[in-house]
Amino acid sequence: MFAQYYLDMMTRKSVEIAPGVLVSSLVQKAHPFLKETAQERRYIALAFPDMGKGFGIGKRLRWFAQQRETLEFLLDGLLGDSRFDDYWIARQIKSVPVSYDRQAAYARYRISHALSAARAARHPRADTLSDINRKMRNKRISYLQQSPAGIGYLDLRSSSTHQQFRLFVQKIDRGPDEVADGAIPDSYGLSRTSQIIPLPEFES
Repeated sequence: MFAQYYLDMMTRKSVEIAPGVLVSSLVQKAHPFLKETAQERRYIALAFPDMGKGFGIGKRLRWFAQQRETLEFLLDGLLGDSRFDDYWIARQIKSVPVSYDRQAAYARYRISHALSAARAARHPRADTLSDINRKMRNKRISYLQQSPAGIGYLDLRSSSTHQQFRLFVQKIDRGPDEVADGAIPDSYGLSRTSQIIPLPEFES
């Protein structure tokens, strides 16, 4: 995938809802549109320009695509929500700058939280394995919150099971000359573990 066009969206400053909540909600709403374009092999990749500037996913989204029409389709779909303008500002779709000094990929970051029974035995004060899992997961999340690395998360709901889940995202720095080499994003616009998609970083 070669990113030729991009579309910036940012939360309105006057909104009192936490940016992370708004970003998660918008990514959730964009999900079916990304799935639809992917069926036509028109892929959209997602970047979080504010990641790495403090904990969290940030207040901005940047969508990349090879065709302008693909981003127009996404924007039209999101504008179909009458509340979009209450929370978001969408910039004009623009061409990606010809030159840039750096790139970054945004990939799922999996936090392992399952403990074996053998490990559980080493925690005699814990009541159940579930309690241990919860405590260990909370410790990992606390570590991520204190980590200087670019890591954030989205609170989403599965379209198939309707269960809520937390999707962690890691920003991975890449060189300006690296290419995707045929990699395609997942249905949330993120890099896959085996398919890293470097996206240009620049000020807009």
